[in-house]
Amino acid sequence: MDFESTIVEATDASQNKTLKGTGNIKKIYDGKQYLYSIIKPLVAFPDFIIIDDKTDDRGILLSINLHKDDMGRIIGKHGDTIRGIRNIIRQYGANYQQRIALKVNEPTDEN
Repeated sequence: MDFESTIVEATDASQNKTLKGTGNIKKIYDGKQYLYSIIKPLVAFPDFIIIDDKTDDRGILLSINLHKDDMGRIIGKHGDTIRGIRNIIRQYGANYQQRIALKVNEPTDEN
């Protein structure tokens, strides 16, 4: 799976969204790419990484879908790894006056 094409399709589909603050959809694209660059070296199956975004009046929600064997690697011991990733992404959003939340979706049986 080519991450660049996936992220561009998601960004193109999101062009009608209006964001609070800067109003620039490129910030979501950059945030998704930034998140991908953080997660990719941590997982064994980088081809299975899918990052979706949803925007509402409360901010941006980035959802991560992973291979089932990578869940433990991303969550980490007692959730320390995902907590650190969430803090980094939250700070990234704060730099652009955006609230960005991060959700790791439960893998399906297909993965």
